[in-house]
Amino acid sequence: MEHEFRTEAFEDMKTNEWFGPAMEVYCLNDLRAAGYQRPLTGVVKASRDNPVTFFERENHPYVRFASSHYFDEIQWAALQDDPVIISAMGSYAPMHAGHVEMAEAADTALRAEGFTPIAAVFSPHSEQYVRAKILPTRRDALIATDARIAQAEDVLPPRLRSGTPTFIDTWDARMPGGPRSFTDIMIRLVRTLEAAQIRNVTPVAVFGPDNGISMRAFARAGQAVCVIRPGHEDEAKPYEAEPQMKAALRQKRVIVATREHNTIISSSEIRQRRAAG
Repeated sequence: MEHEFRTEAFEDMKTNEWFGPAMEVYCLNDLRAAGYQRPLTGVVKASRDNPVTFFERENHPYVRFASSHYFDEIQWAALQDDPVIISAMGSYAPMHAGHVEMAEAADTALRAEGFTPIAAVFSPHSEQYVRAKILPTRRDALIATDARIAQAEDVLPPRLRSGTPTFIDTWDARMPGGPRSFTDIMIRLVRTLEAAQIRNVTPVAVFGPDNGISMRAFARAGQAVCVIRPGHEDEAKPYEAEPQMKAALRQKRVIVATREHNTIISSSEIRQRRAAG
Protein backbone atom coordinates (compact mmCIF):
# COMPACT_ATOMS: atom_id res chain seq x y z
CA MET A 1 0.00 0.00 0.00
CA GLU A 2 1.40 3.40 -1.01
CA HIS A 3 1.23 6.30 1.41
CA GLU A 4 1.90 9.92 0.54
CA PHE A 5 4.71 10.74 2.93
CA ARG A 6 8.48 10.85 2.71
CA THR A 7 10.69 9.04 5.17
CA GLU A 8 12.86 12.14 5.43
CA ALA A 9 9.82 14.23 6.37
CA PHE A 10 11.14 14.84 9.87
CA GLU A 11 13.72 17.19 8.30
CA ASP A 12 10.86 19.35 7.04
CA MET A 13 9.58 19.72 10.58
CA LYS A 14 12.39 22.16 11.30
CA THR A 15 10.67 24.74 9.10
CA ASN A 16 7.08 23.75 9.87
CA GLU A 17 5.50 26.76 11.55
CA TRP A 18 3.35 24.58 13.79
CA PHE A 19 6.13 22.58 15.43
CA GLY A 20 7.69 24.31 18.41
CA PRO A 21 5.23 27.23 18.12
CA ALA A 22 2.31 24.82 18.50
CA MET A 23 3.91 23.42 21.63
CA GLU A 24 4.25 26.93 23.03
CA VAL A 25 0.67 27.85 22.18
CA TYR A 26 -0.95 25.03 24.08
CA CYS A 27 1.68 24.18 26.70
CA LEU A 28 3.78 27.16 27.60
CA ASN A 29 1.57 30.25 27.70
CA ASP A 30 0.62 29.55 31.30
CA LEU A 31 4.27 29.12 32.28
CA ARG A 32 5.66 32.37 30.94
CA ALA A 33 4.54 34.22 34.06
CA ALA A 34 6.92 31.98 36.00
CA GLY A 35 9.79 33.06 33.76
CA TYR A 36 9.95 29.69 32.05
CA GLN A 37 12.07 29.28 28.91
CA ARG A 38 12.51 26.35 26.51
CA PRO A 39 16.16 26.32 25.41
CA LEU A 40 17.58 23.80 22.99
CA THR A 41 21.28 24.51 23.11
CA GLY A 42 24.58 22.92 24.06
CA VAL A 43 24.37 19.42 25.45
CA VAL A 44 20.64 19.12 24.73
CA LYS A 45 21.03 19.76 21.01
CA ALA A 46 24.20 17.66 20.82
CA SER A 47 22.52 14.69 22.48
CA ARG A 48 19.49 15.06 20.21
CA ASP A 49 21.56 15.04 17.03
CA ASN A 50 24.23 12.54 18.17
CA PRO A 51 22.49 10.12 20.55
CA VAL A 52 25.13 7.41 20.17
CA THR A 53 27.55 9.57 22.19
CA PHE A 54 25.07 9.83 25.05
CA PHE A 55 24.18 6.22 25.76
CA GLU A 56 25.88 5.76 29.12
CA ARG A 57 22.58 5.11 30.83
CA GLU A 58 21.25 1.57 30.70
CA ASN A 59 17.75 2.74 29.76
CA HIS A 60 18.92 4.94 26.90
CA PRO A 61 16.94 3.81 23.83
CA TYR A 62 20.13 3.25 21.82
CA VAL A 63 21.20 0.63 24.35
CA ARG A 64 17.69 -0.79 24.53
CA PHE A 65 17.40 -1.07 20.74
CA ALA A 66 20.90 -2.40 20.11
CA SER A 67 21.30 -4.82 23.02
CA SER A 68 17.81 -6.04 23.87
CA HIS A 69 16.26 -9.28 22.68
CA TYR A 70 13.90 -7.08 20.65
CA PHE A 71 16.67 -5.91 18.32
CA ASP A 72 16.45 -8.59 15.62
CA GLU A 73 12.68 -8.29 15.67
CA ILE A 74 12.84 -4.50 15.30
CA GLN A 75 15.35 -4.78 12.47
CA TRP A 76 13.03 -7.20 10.68
CA ALA A 77 9.99 -4.98 11.22
CA ALA A 78 11.90 -1.98 9.84
CA LEU A 79 12.25 -3.83 6.53
CA GLN A 80 8.50 -4.34 6.16
CA ASP A 81 6.03 -2.05 4.37
CA ASP A 82 5.92 1.52 5.68
CA PRO A 83 7.71 1.03 9.03
CA VAL A 84 6.85 3.58 11.72
CA ILE A 85 7.78 4.17 15.34
CA ILE A 86 5.07 5.34 17.73
CA SER A 87 6.15 8.36 19.78
CA ALA A 88 4.14 9.57 22.77
CA MET A 89 5.32 12.42 24.95
CA GLY A 90 3.90 13.97 28.10
CA SER A 91 4.37 14.73 31.77
CA TYR A 92 3.26 11.22 32.80
CA ALA A 93 2.53 12.47 36.30
CA PRO A 94 1.37 9.77 36.61
CA MET A 95 1.40 7.39 33.66
CA HIS A 96 -1.74 5.26 33.71
CA ALA A 97 -3.68 2.64 31.78
CA GLY A 98 -5.21 5.32 29.56
CA HIS A 99 -1.79 6.15 28.12
CA VAL A 100 -1.23 2.50 27.29
CA GLU A 101 -4.67 2.25 25.71
CA MET A 102 -3.91 5.34 23.63
CA ALA A 103 -0.79 3.64 22.25
CA GLU A 104 -2.81 0.47 21.64
CA ALA A 105 -5.39 2.44 19.63
CA ALA A 106 -2.68 4.15 17.59
CA ASP A 107 -0.94 0.84 16.95
CA THR A 108 -4.20 -0.74 15.76
CA ALA A 109 -5.09 2.24 13.54
CA LEU A 110 -1.65 2.33 11.92
CA ARG A 111 -1.71 -1.39 11.19
CA ALA A 112 -5.19 -1.06 9.69
CA GLU A 113 -3.82 1.52 7.25
CA GLY A 114 -0.94 -0.73 6.18
CA PHE A 115 1.84 0.68 8.36
CA THR A 116 4.22 -1.50 10.38
CA PRO A 117 4.89 -0.17 13.91
CA ILE A 118 8.33 -1.34 15.03
CA ALA A 119 8.12 0.02 18.60
CA ALA A 120 6.20 2.40 20.86
CA VAL A 121 8.34 4.94 22.72
CA PHE A 122 7.10 7.04 25.65
CA SER A 123 9.06 10.22 26.44
CA PRO A 124 8.37 11.82 29.85
CA HIS A 125 8.97 15.58 30.04
CA SER A 126 11.70 17.10 32.17
CA GLU A 127 11.26 17.53 35.90
CA GLN A 128 11.77 21.27 35.55
CA TYR A 129 8.86 21.54 33.13
CA VAL A 130 6.57 19.23 35.10
CA ARG A 131 7.33 21.11 38.31
CA ALA A 132 6.46 24.46 36.70
CA LYS A 133 3.32 23.08 35.06
CA ILE A 134 1.81 21.02 37.87
CA LEU A 135 3.30 21.90 41.24
CA PRO A 136 1.61 25.31 41.66
CA THR A 137 -1.79 23.60 41.76
CA ARG A 138 -1.01 20.04 42.91
CA ARG A 139 1.57 19.93 45.69
CA ASP A 140 1.25 16.16 46.07
CA ALA A 141 1.65 15.35 42.36
CA LEU A 142 4.28 12.90 41.14
CA ILE A 143 7.06 15.26 40.03
CA ALA A 144 10.50 13.71 40.49
CA THR A 145 11.94 12.22 37.31
CA ASP A 146 13.06 8.95 38.90
CA ALA A 147 9.67 8.47 40.57
CA ARG A 148 7.76 9.11 37.34
CA ILE A 149 9.98 6.74 35.37
CA ALA A 150 9.72 4.01 38.01
CA GLN A 151 5.94 4.38 38.08
CA ALA A 152 5.78 4.31 34.27
CA GLU A 153 7.83 1.12 34.19
CA ASP A 154 5.29 -0.48 36.52
CA VAL A 155 2.36 0.53 34.30
CA LEU A 156 3.81 0.00 30.83
CA PRO A 157 3.67 -3.58 29.50
CA PRO A 158 6.76 -4.84 27.66
CA ARG A 159 4.63 -5.18 24.53
CA LEU A 160 1.36 -3.87 23.21
CA ARG A 161 -1.33 -6.43 22.42
CA SER A 162 -0.16 -6.71 18.80
CA GLY A 163 3.35 -7.56 19.98
CA THR A 164 4.83 -4.10 19.37
CA PRO A 165 7.63 -3.66 21.95
CA THR A 166 7.50 -0.62 24.25
CA PHE A 167 10.28 1.62 25.54
CA ILE A 168 10.60 4.55 27.92
CA ASP A 169 12.99 7.21 26.62
CA THR A 170 14.35 9.29 29.51
CA TRP A 171 16.21 11.81 27.34
CA ASP A 172 13.73 14.67 27.67
CA ALA A 173 13.12 13.83 31.34
CA ARG A 174 16.81 14.08 32.23
CA MET A 175 17.74 17.09 30.12
CA PRO A 176 17.55 20.64 31.50
CA GLY A 177 14.66 22.92 30.61
CA GLY A 178 12.02 21.51 28.33
CA PRO A 179 9.67 20.32 27.21
CA ARG A 180 11.25 19.32 23.96
CA SER A 181 9.04 19.83 20.91
CA PHE A 182 7.67 17.11 18.64
CA THR A 183 10.52 17.96 16.29
CA ASP A 184 13.20 17.41 18.93
CA ILE A 185 11.76 14.09 20.08
CA MET A 186 11.30 12.78 16.55
CA ILE A 187 14.71 13.86 15.29
CA ARG A 188 16.26 12.15 18.28
CA LEU A 189 14.31 8.94 17.66
CA VAL A 190 15.36 8.84 14.01
CA ARG A 191 19.00 9.53 14.92
CA THR A 192 18.83 6.80 17.58
CA LEU A 193 17.48 4.30 15.07
CA GLU A 194 20.14 5.28 12.55
CA ALA A 195 22.83 4.77 15.19
CA ALA A 196 21.49 1.23 15.61
CA GLN A 197 21.58 0.74 11.81
CA ILE A 198 17.78 0.92 11.52
CA ARG A 199 16.86 3.33 8.74
CA ASN A 200 13.91 4.74 6.82
CA VAL A 201 11.50 4.51 9.75
CA THR A 202 8.94 7.30 10.06
CA PRO A 203 8.23 8.62 13.57
CA VAL A 204 4.53 9.01 14.37
CA ALA A 205 3.43 11.35 17.16
CA VAL A 206 0.52 10.08 19.25
CA PHE A 207 -1.62 12.28 21.47
CA GLY A 208 -5.09 12.51 22.94
CA PRO A 209 -7.93 14.94 22.20
CA ASP A 210 -6.85 17.28 25.01
CA ASN A 211 -3.91 18.09 22.72
CA GLY A 212 -6.01 17.98 19.56
CA ILE A 213 -4.55 21.28 18.39
CA SER A 214 -1.36 19.30 17.82
CA MET A 215 -3.01 17.87 14.70
CA ARG A 216 -2.19 21.19 13.05
CA ALA A 217 1.51 20.52 13.52
CA PHE A 218 1.18 17.69 11.02
CA ALA A 219 -1.02 19.35 8.42
CA ARG A 220 1.92 19.80 6.05
CA ALA A 221 4.68 17.46 7.25
CA GLY A 222 5.27 14.53 9.51
CA GLN A 223 2.80 11.95 10.72
CA ALA A 224 0.49 11.65 13.73
CA VAL A 225 -2.41 9.80 15.31
CA CYS A 226 -4.95 11.64 17.46
CA VAL A 227 -6.72 9.16 19.73
CA ILE A 228 -10.29 9.96 20.81
CA ARG A 229 -12.37 8.45 23.62
CA PRO A 230 -15.54 6.64 22.46
CA GLY A 231 -18.43 9.06 22.28
CA HIS A 232 -16.12 12.09 22.08
CA GLU A 233 -15.40 12.01 18.36
CA ASP A 234 -16.62 15.60 17.95
CA GLU A 235 -13.57 16.86 19.86
CA ALA A 236 -11.41 16.48 16.75
CA LYS A 237 -14.00 17.75 14.25
CA PRO A 238 -12.93 21.43 14.28
CA TYR A 239 -9.40 20.44 13.26
CA GLU A 240 -10.54 17.82 10.75
CA ALA A 241 -12.58 20.49 8.95
CA GLU A 242 -9.59 22.73 8.25
CA PRO A 243 -8.53 22.70 4.56
CA GLN A 244 -4.91 21.67 5.13
CA MET A 245 -6.00 18.99 7.58
CA LYS A 246 -8.39 17.45 5.07
CA ALA A 247 -5.46 16.74 2.76
CA ALA A 248 -3.41 15.27 5.62
CA LEU A 249 -6.31 13.01 6.57
CA ARG A 250 -6.75 11.83 2.98
CA GLN A 251 -3.05 11.02 2.75
CA LYS A 252 -3.16 9.16 6.09
CA ARG A 253 -0.41 11.38 7.46
CA VAL A 254 -2.86 12.30 10.20
CA ILE A 255 -5.14 9.56 11.50
CA VAL A 256 -7.97 10.02 13.98
CA ALA A 257 -8.51 6.82 15.96
CA THR A 258 -11.04 5.89 18.63
CA ARG A 259 -10.00 4.00 21.74
CA GLU A 260 -11.71 0.79 22.76
CA HIS A 261 -12.79 1.99 26.20
CA ASN A 262 -14.01 5.30 27.57
CA THR A 263 -11.50 5.38 30.43
CA ILE A 264 -9.79 8.54 31.66
CA ILE A 265 -6.80 9.43 29.53
CA SER A 266 -5.82 12.75 31.13
CA SER A 267 -3.34 12.76 34.00
CA SER A 268 -4.70 16.20 34.89
CA GLU A 269 -8.18 14.75 35.30
CA ILE A 270 -6.81 11.94 37.45
CA ARG A 271 -5.03 14.46 39.68
CA GLN A 272 -8.22 16.52 39.98
CA ARG A 273 -10.31 13.49 40.93
CA ARG A 274 -7.76 12.41 43.52
CA ALA A 275 -7.76 15.90 45.00
CA ALA A 276 -11.55 15.84 45.20
CA GLY A 277 -11.44 12.51 47.04
